[in-house]
Amino acid sequence: MTTWWTVTVGTSNYYFTSKALHARKRRLEELDKQEERATLLKELQALREKRSHLKAKLEKYRECDPEVIEEMRKSNVTAKEAVSRWTVVGQEEVWFL
Repeated sequence: MTTWWTVTVGTSNYYFTSKALHARKRRLEELDKQEERATLLKELQALREKRSHLKAKLEKYRECDPEVIEEMRKSNVTAKEAVSRWTVVGQEEVWFL
């Protein structure tokens, strides 16, 4: 792929091309992309480590989360109702025997 330059002088247009310059630009772009990729990969790794650290810290405080506490309360109510239902049924059977 070649790069074309247009120079206008008066009412005339002149076209120039340079394969060597284009090759040099392409090589510089590739190097920039590689350096940029390396930098981005390092940044990604640092963010992943920070995320895992924050998840561990959040998990430590999970017991104090209001949503988790509400879920525990609801499950306790359900468990109590189930125990009461089966305990009452069991007592009635014994009473009828």
